[in-house]
Amino acid sequence: MNHFVRNLATATFAAFLLSACLTDEVDSNMVGGLAENNDISGSVGDGPTVGATIRVFGNDGTELAQLESDTTASYNISVQANSSAYALRLESTGGTDLVTNLAPDFQLTSAVPRPGNRTVANLNPFSTFAVALAQELPGGPTADNFENAQSIVSARLNSGLTTLALTGPMTTHI
Repeated sequence: MNHFVRNLATATFAAFLLSACLTDEVDSNMVGGLAENNDISGSVGDGPTVGATIRVFGNDGTELAQLESDTTASYNISVQANSSAYALRLESTGGTDLVTNLAPDFQLTSAVPRPGNRTVANLNPFSTFAVALAQELPGGPTADNFENAQSIVSARLNSGLTTLALTGPMTTHI
């Protein structure tokens, strides 16, 4: 009888483990984690830029999404990515700068350093400098380097707007 109870307990435990493998409940700390939605929004431009093509890339260079800035030079997109895909990089090309009525002179970039439910990632000259600086810091484009680079760019290239200096031109809702 004792042998029967031990076998029943083993079978029950094995069934429990197997059922855990078949559910959608997976520890997000596992390699790659679960793909989660991140609603990313922001503004585009040195002057407001409408109709700009915005591309979102994972840290391995894989394109995750593409869209255009709207008539208010803003964008909003939901990106589904594993935590291992971060930091995400955003690139903006083309469109029309409403101040000059011309296409921007250079590609604007930004980043989403960490996963989150709602993230602001503005694309402007300040964010472009911050992304370039983060890529050159020891360790490359990591979440910490993006945040440090944004602080350095905000302090050194002061925009004159204290709100942007305190929270950063890349992540402040505009």
